[in-house]
Amino acid sequence: MNNPLICASATSRYIRISPTKINLILDKIRNKSYLEALNILKQIPQKSGAVVWQTLYLSLIHISEPTRLLSI
Repeated sequence: MNNPLICASATSRYIRISPTKINLILDKIRNKSYLEALNILKQIPQKSGAVVWQTLYLSLIHISEPTRLLSI
């Protein structure tokens, strides 16, 4: 069976880290699966890795439970 490709986007705002530092982390996880990207981000010691991990993790929560967000 073919699984449909699910696309999601998430945005983190008001982060006090330079875009260049964030882009270095994003280049490491680009074109990876969700679980593989989370595992890579857990092992990265930079602060920007934690910020990207939070954003990626929250994007899955928004996909899996959209009705919960509407009730808040």
